[in-house]
Amino acid sequence: MLLRLKSNKYLIWFIIFSTVLISVNVMKPIVGFAATQATYYVNPSGGSDSNNGTSTGTAFATIAKARDVVRTINSSMTGDIIVNLMNGMHTLSSTLTLGTADSGTNGYKVIYQAYAGATPVISGGVDITTGWTLFDSGKNIYKKTGVNWSFRQLYVNDTRGVRARTPNLTDEITGAPYLSATNSSYPYTVNTADIGTWANSGTAEMVIVNHWSQYRGRISGYLGNTVSFKSPENGFAFNHHGQGSSAPYFFENAYELLDAAGEWFLDSANTTLYYKPRAGETMNTTSIVAPKLETLVDITGTSAGSKAHHIQFNGITFKHSNWLAPNSYGYVDNQAGFRYQTTGGGSNAEIRNTARYTAPVSMLQLKNTSNITLDHNTFKFAGSWGVMGYEATDNTSITWNSFTKNAGGAVALGIAGDQWDEQSSMDGQSINDTITNNTVDSTGLDYADMVGIGAMLPQNMTISKNEVKNLAYTGITIGWNWTDNEHGMTNNQIFGNHIHHVSKLLDDGGGIYTLGKMTGSTKFYQNYIHDLAGSAYNGGYPIAAIYFDNGSAYKTAEYNVLNNTSWTWFANNPPNHDNYFQNNYSNVYWGSYSGSNTFQNNTVVSGQSWPQAALDVMNGAGPGGTLPATPTPTPTPVPSIASSATFTASSEFSAAYAKTKAADGIIGVHDSGEWASAGETTPWITLTWSSSKTINNIKLYDRPNSTDTINAGTLSFSDGSAIAVGALDNAGAMKDVSFSNKTVTWVKFTVTSGAGTNVGLSEIQVYSGSGATPTPTPTPTPGPGLISQGKTATASSQYSSSYIPGYAVDGSNTTRWAQGFSLPDPSWLQVDLGANYNITSTNTMLEMPSGYKYKIEYAAAAAPTTWILYADRTASVSTQQSYTDTNAVTGRYVRVTVTYSSGYGGSIFEFKVYGT
Repeated sequence: MLLRLKSNKYLIWFIIFSTVLISVNVMKPIVGFAATQATYYVNPSGGSDSNNGTSTGTAFATIAKARDVVRTINSSMTGDIIVNLMNGMHTLSSTLTLGTADSGTNGYKVIYQAYAGATPVISGGVDITTGWTLFDSGKNIYKKTGVNWSFRQLYVNDTRGVRARTPNLTDEITGAPYLSATNSSYPYTVNTADIGTWANSGTAEMVIVNHWSQYRGRISGYLGNTVSFKSPENGFAFNHHGQGSSAPYFFENAYELLDAAGEWFLDSANTTLYYKPRAGETMNTTSIVAPKLETLVDITGTSAGSKAHHIQFNGITFKHSNWLAPNSYGYVDNQAGFRYQTTGGGSNAEIRNTARYTAPVSMLQLKNTSNITLDHNTFKFAGSWGVMGYEATDNTSITWNSFTKNAGGAVALGIAGDQWDEQSSMDGQSINDTITNNTVDSTGLDYADMVGIGAMLPQNMTISKNEVKNLAYTGITIGWNWTDNEHGMTNNQIFGNHIHHVSKLLDDGGGIYTLGKMTGSTKFYQNYIHDLAGSAYNGGYPIAAIYFDNGSAYKTAEYNVLNNTSWTWFANNPPNHDNYFQNNYSNVYWGSYSGSNTFQNNTVVSGQSWPQAALDVMNGAGPGGTLPATPTPTPTPVPSIASSATFTASSEFSAAYAKTKAADGIIGVHDSGEWASAGETTPWITLTWSSSKTINNIKLYDRPNSTDTINAGTLSFSDGSAIAVGALDNAGAMKDVSFSNKTVTWVKFTVTSGAGTNVGLSEIQVYSGSGATPTPTPTPTPGPGLISQGKTATASSQYSSSYIPGYAVDGSNTTRWAQGFSLPDPSWLQVDLGANYNITSTNTMLEMPSGYKYKIEYAAAAAPTTWILYADRTASVSTQQSYTDTNAVTGRYVRVTVTYSSGYGGSIFEFKVYGT
């Protein structure tokens, strides 16, 4: 949703105000002004729900009371309704629920915001600062009785306490240090010195690292050195990706483990909490909060057809949410924080074909919603996720928020059903949702596999300009499907994100990770990803800056800067095809990809010698940054024909380095997917085809090791010609050899000068014919009577290159034109039909479901100066998203002018003109 300023007067004040702010600091964008229908106030310390709530002196005491009053006046709004939260702790005794009846109407919003100068906190916790007594003077352990609810986190002096564990915690992000089991699959065996009778207490848990997952099993007991779990997690699929021969783990949650300052233990059976204070903490004075509510705010519409909508939260801190599901059946993650809902299954295939998944709860959650805005908020001390969007969310805007110190992830959208799997229909999808300019720092502290930002089944999602840092696992993950099937994941844009110091514990992930086929135009561009070093506790699977995993298809990664990452791009796990990795910058080996993906025009630098284009991305990525203009996209080439050839070679070092490995699509991976010779002076490799091929380009990649290098070589062809080739880059960069078209049946590469023992190639690619551009996709044929689709469209302005006029006539209801930022009404969109037509009707699909006034005009002249009214909808504000207007006229140009937009600005998904 795009907000606009409504008059030149406001625009002038906006510019002045913005200039003052920018001169002081880099600030967030200022949104447009809108009319206000009513304003209410909530004061948690001095208010009363018997007040009228209309002033600071007569404020309500609870947000729930304000919500109830708003319900009585929001059926036909004439302006925004604002609820100001005043300073203090707004402690909730139950979840604040907002539904369809709590929505904004007529295009206006219900806004819950921080009162000017205030820093309100919405808390789901209970203050337990007082009532402590010394329990063990020798160990300095205190206790508090009467704690009759369960929780898995404790907050002391606004910092996280540590659930009693062994070995004692030294690294909050990774959960290190870990012990080593003597095996890697359930039932786990451990060194007898590392376990004691406390494991039979019924409270203890074992926390295990397994590649991309971190499991929690509730211990039922141990015999000898074998640990047993309670049901149902003792039947869960722990073994489907066991790690090495010894699983890293720690034990947690037994009183006997309470031996370090800052640790705590809750004896639920006896309603007693124990705590060992840190230096400087004074019991009964130092603030202590225990979480109680699992969800603080739940925004859920009646159904996908009757959504909660136009609700906004601004400037509020959310704290102290709980999550108790692991108390009942442990925590056995499939991926990214989604847990198994099956009691069997061992192999990947079985799990992915039969298991169902369920998502955790979150501090603030959305379901069946439209046009929800979360802006300038803080989500801190969540027991699970900060924000989650379940099925059927659209036009959600999550901007300029901070997520920090959460037990789970920051934000996840597109959760298509609580128990969706690949065999069942989706309950709803994330459409046109935006996650931008947020900061994610130190999340996933108890559930390490929960990612920073996640999107399960998104469509037209934008994830941009976020900073994501200090995580145990992946920064951003998008997509959920391992097969070559389509699930509506189209046209997603992931750009301008600054991702660093992630995947610090787990592997098989990285900066950006994606699954599944994404048709349309899904791009990952201008992201700056750096410092992915991995961990001594991971299992050695790839950690890539950009990771296209199973099912990935039709995705493009370009103009990204990848600095000090373990791998740059990994796109090998099948199915994996028709992806492009181009025009990127890196200072490490490129990584590995399948032969049906394309790798081109990427740049390797030495150390920190970045070109200016890369520096511009590095400086512009992250919240509030300014990114450089994206260059004209490189034409997509036809696939290499090398894999269709028959290979011969002077020798092979071994079967693991066979000649055919030079065309297997794996590039830049030492000791994987390479042809290596047996040590002769001038090794050679030949590709022969059964029929003539016209070629004009060959790309060569050296084996990326420090001992075997190609200093010079020769390409010879069946037509008798030859081309001298200079040294190949030993760091994995491509050697591009272009030439005039040659019609040949074979090509041979001979190393004429090399160093080392087993000189060879990581890859050879051969391109046929023009070698560059595939046949353009034809413009779709308009449907019967539709005469505007694909025609030339112009407008008074445009918001950005993502909202161009042409998107209003492209036949898609998911792309749109939008007026320039902060410009006042009116705005217009015009279509040139190319010739005079007999126009019969028009259909206008607006961005918002209500709140517009507009008119449609037409002209018959080639250069119109006079416009004739076709349809007039300026008398009243629109109450639906789409209108059809019928009028039989003759014309070439058709223009829709938005005269009033409720402050949103003109924005049209589709403008259709019908005729003959």
